[in-house]
Formats: sequence, structure tokens, C-alpha cells
Amino acid sequence: LKAIFTPEHGLFGKGEGKIASMHDPPTGLPVHSLYGETLAPTDSMMKDLDVLVFDIQDAGARFYTYATTMAYALEAAARKGIPFIVLDRPNPLTAEVVQGPSMEKELKSFTGYFPMPIRHGMTLGELARMFNSENRIGAKLKIVSMAGYRRGDWFDETGLSWVAPSPNLRNLGQTILYTGV
Repeated sequence: LKAIFTPEHGLFGKGEGKIASMHDPPTGLPVHSLYGETLAPTDSMMKDLDVLVFDIQDAGARFYTYATTMAYALEAAARKGIPFIVLDRPNPLTAEVVQGPSMEKELKSFTGYFPMPIRHGMTLGELARMFNSENRIGAKLKIVSMAGYRRGDWFDETGLSWVAPSPNLRNLGQTILYTGV
């Protein structure tokens, strides 16, 4: 392990606003914020890296920024020619339901990387596969699938412990309401 990259809410999912880069106290590793001075890994951040591994819990909503962070990192890995590995995680809102209007393609932004419905019904691994293919990113993408995952499971039915992906989504109930608010 040579570096850690963090999304909008930082390494522990508790930050608000711009997140500063730092060093991880126990290991001394650089922790590069992808929600501060930059939103994507830079060439200097990726110096000496052989692979990028993405292991973050998503919220299942189009406008949740972790999917865009993943997409920007996928693009950076493709430019550098290194593999991008997604350690897939459950869609907390199930991966069977798709709801809400689709974003118009010309409105692409950090809170809307791809034209899809608000509740997209995919895991981050599935999103990475779609982004790589549909946007012709050309990344060397590998998805590490979940054992025993059932697409119709809500997060609380997976047997996994909830770890808040942000200070604003402290439980599944808040995450369910997030797509409607």
C-alpha cells in the first residue's frame, strides 16, 4: 500500500466541506483528498502506483458523489494504464428497484456523472462496468464480486454492519429517504 485516496466525507466518512489531504497517523501513508483541491487523482498522486483499488460503500443515489469519485479514479487509472479494481458492495436500497427521472446528458457534473435515474439500482461494480463501457474509458477494470449477494436485499438484510458513508446518512432509514428528498 503506497497511498490512500478519500472521497467527499474523508477517510472516516465524518468530514463536511472540502477535505484536506494528510498523512495517515498509524502508517504515515499519504491520504489524498478527492474532495478538496482536486476531485480526481493527479499524476503526482499516482506516482509509483501499480493499481488502484476502490473499496467504498455507496448510497444508491445518482447524485451521491462517491460514484463520480470512482468514475474519475477509473479515468485516471486508464490514463496511467494501470488496473482498476472495485471491491463491490451492496446497493443499500436494493439493486432491483430503479426510480426517478434520468438526468439529461448535458447536465453532467460532479453530482451527476452519467445520465441515469435518481435511484439507479446498481452496485458500484456494476456502475464502474457501465461507465467504462458506455463512456469508452478503456480502463483495465476488474470487479471483485460479493459472495452470497442477493440483488433484492436491503442493506439490513445482508447481515453486514452499517458503517455510515457520510455524517448525513447515519442509518439505512436516512439513506432510503435521501433519494426522495
